[in-house]
Amino acid sequence: MTTLAIDSAPPSAARSVTDDDLVLALTRVAAGEPLGPSLAARLGAFARARASVHFGATPYGRVVVHSSAAGEVMVASWQKGGASAPHDHGAARGVVLVARGRFHERRLVLREGALSVVEERSLDAGAVLEIGQGEIHEMESVAGDDAVTIHLYAPMPGPTRLYDRAGRRTVLVADGAGAWLPPRARH
Repeated sequence: MTTLAIDSAPPSAARSVTDDDLVLALTRVAAGEPLGPSLAARLGAFARARASVHFGATPYGRVVVHSSAAGEVMVASWQKGGASAPHDHGAARGVVLVARGRFHERRLVLREGALSVVEERSLDAGAVLEIGQGEIHEMESVAGDDAVTIHLYAPMPGPTRLYDRAGRRTVLVADGAGAWLPPRARH
């Protein structure tokens, strides 16, 4: 995990992020290369400017800001205590940049039909989290209701696996779905 000083970007940096910048970021994600401090700072400002508070019955509001053959870029606005289900990112590598707030993240592995936590950490604003193809993780917002993350997936993630701990089963969700168990799938 890398931490960058993303709050140093002026608000005008949000307006300077173009589709070309998003494709460049996705290309770096696909290659396993770092975003770099300048691009990460601009993406953080972009995410904070694009964040929308839309929770409803979900742990976070989700807005896709770019989708192409290169991958997907999504901004999430989290309510305090909002948590994703344990999930992977399908066929994609992922990078999550914490633009605002504090999160708790757990890495998990599936052993003998049960999930086991292999790593836990706290993520503050500026943290850049890399998730490899097939890796399972979950995130929870532990700060105020204005936490924001920007997610980059390359290539397009395709169907994602969510892990239902209580039901001890895996739920496959379609493209564009959030990382929470659909109400009918909860046990």
